Amino acid sequence: MKPPSSLHHLLHPSPVGIRKNRSDSHGSPRWLLENTPANNPWNIMNTPPSSSDTHRKTVGYLLWIFGFTGSHRFYFGKPITGLIWLFTGGFFLIGWLVDLFLIPRMDRQADRRFAEGPVDYSIAWVLQTLPATGPLGLSRFYMGKWGTGLLYLLTGGLFLIGWAYDFCTLNQQVDAVNRQSRADAGSGLDLGTCPALPAA
Repeated sequence: MKPPSSLHHLLHPSPVGIRKNRSDSHGSPRWLLENTPANNPWNIMNTPPSSSDTHRKTVGYLLWIFGFTGSHRFYFGKPITGLIWLFTGGFFLIGWLVDLFLIPRMDRQADRRFAEGPVDYSIAWVLQTLPATGPLGLSRFYMGKWGTGLLYLLTGGLFLIGWAYDFCTLNQQVDAVNRQSRADAGSGLDLGTCPALPAA
């Protein structure tokens, strides 16, 4: 004998967070109807993968040539292991060689973590990395940070300490500028991902 409908739902509850991909009367997918900022502000479930391309594998491979310094890991937003590679010669060259095969994955991870916008990550990293431009604050001028850019220009990257700091935080700085620029342009914050945090 089949239990009443209300009792059936009590005995057989639907798994939390799992919904069938149904459509409404107009044929719109259910995830499109439910994943609105009001219903799902962090866009946690049922969202198609991002198609952003914030970083470039070509740049990553070029930096890998100097990978024993961890430069490619800094570029892809991994400052912790970048520092380890810097002080251990690419983790005794073994990590450097392994990274040759990991660059595509690091590129995909960076594309998911960081927001696209008017400031190009690769250009910012070129300006940051070159000894003729980095300590002079050109990467900060490029991001529109005129105050600290001028400070770096007059103090040699705040006596090189600020320049070193920017190697660990440049991706987060560009990400913040791009998100703010998109919000100011009226498109709203990109809530597809949480604000980027340093990664290993």
